[in-house]
Amino acid sequence: MNKPTLTLSLGALLLAAAPWAVHAQEHFRCGTDLVRQRAIQADPHILVREAELEEFTRTWIAEHRDQRVDDTTILTIPVVFHVLHMNGRENISNEQIFDAMEVLNRDYRLLNADVNDVCCGFQEIAADIRLEFKLATIDPLGHCTNGIDRIRTVETFVGDNGSKLNLWPRDKYLNVWTCAKMRDGVAGYSQYPSDVEGPNASHDGVIILHDYIGRTNGQAGWTGSENNSRALTHEVGHWLNLQHVWGDNNGEGDPPPGHMVEDCGDDGVEDTPLTRGWKICPSPASSRNCTDTVYENFENYMEYSYCSKMFTEGQDLRMRAALASSLGERSSLWTAENLAATGTGGNTEQLCPPIADFYCFTDAVTGSDSTPQGTSFYCMNDVVKFFDNSRNGTVTSWQWTFQDGQPATSTEQNPEVSFTVGGWKTVTLTV
Repeated sequence: MNKPTLTLSLGALLLAAAPWAVHAQEHFRCGTDLVRQRAIQADPHILVREAELEEFTRTWIAEHRDQRVDDTTILTIPVVFHVLHMNGRENISNEQIFDAMEVLNRDYRLLNADVNDVCCGFQEIAADIRLEFKLATIDPLGHCTNGIDRIRTVETFVGDNGSKLNLWPRDKYLNVWTCAKMRDGVAGYSQYPSDVEGPNASHDGVIILHDYIGRTNGQAGWTGSENNSRALTHEVGHWLNLQHVWGDNNGEGDPPPGHMVEDCGDDGVEDTPLTRGWKICPSPASSRNCTDTVYENFENYMEYSYCSKMFTEGQDLRMRAALASSLGERSSLWTAENLAATGTGGNTEQLCPPIADFYCFTDAVTGSDSTPQGTSFYCMNDVVKFFDNSRNGTVTSWQWTFQDGQPATSTEQNPEVSFTVGGWKTVTLTV
């Protein structure tokens, strides 16, 4: 058992309660191309490494294309989530991360029900990528973990390569960081394997806003949404060397309405047609934009259309080539030795005892973006929402105590409590 204590002040010298409103949902913007351009300016040799990886990819695909149909091998990728937070709603629950992993595995295994709705003949080349992502159960020091690393840091409000704290060895884990804000107003990004060599190795992995992780599912305290839940699928595609389907120009110039770029672009994949990219979900007829007789694959995960449902067989080959290349150290991730070392190899997985932790907030206290904020100070009679945020292992029972609280105890996972008497209050959680 573990019993942390949080002391709350319920005094009169507090900000008055104020109503809050849900902020408008911004359209998904990926920062991969922008970060790539900055990286090239700092290190032009990246272009040489990109060319080397492209040559390796072409050769690998030529040698393995005919084997793809008969290859049923499923490769496992160990994953760690680093949750950057300052005890606000960005300190997302374990369950929200578990849900994000479910979405990721569903999409990469072609198990999403909406693939049946793919239009324009692309359903015939929609690909099972045969990748399985698993949260690590052994950390780099050999300790038991649930694959979730919580870091209290103001970097959660920065969201750039400098925010990628506590990188676990990238030849053993796919690192994912979640945060509250991101530089340039983007929702997330990952750099290509060829762009994170040498001094840039510490930049490897995905960084993404917390509300683009998982779905809401009506769960109290969850910040994700169905609409945003496939952003991680998109960013992991970049991590596996997929470009946006229109290429690597992320909305520069003066594209036509509904599009990403001015000119029809190519992503280096044979079975994804030329496209200007879509930031709307077009009708099939209007998607024949670059060639009158060719439908564009606007339902691809590497689009911005918000109706993405699939990867193609050509993208599958390109991602498998990235996992075979030594650039970015992807080629060791899925080996039997590494799966044993990270506790993701089936019979090597560990179940860790939980370590109790929690946070709380009230709708009456809001931040600059009008979302509820965590604080140690509340007004009397505020409804304070407590959220189990235990780490390290799966929790099966909860025992809360609230000094002068209504209720005074609870066995719920995420109880709501009010306090009618002022002063400091002690709250405990035993898991």
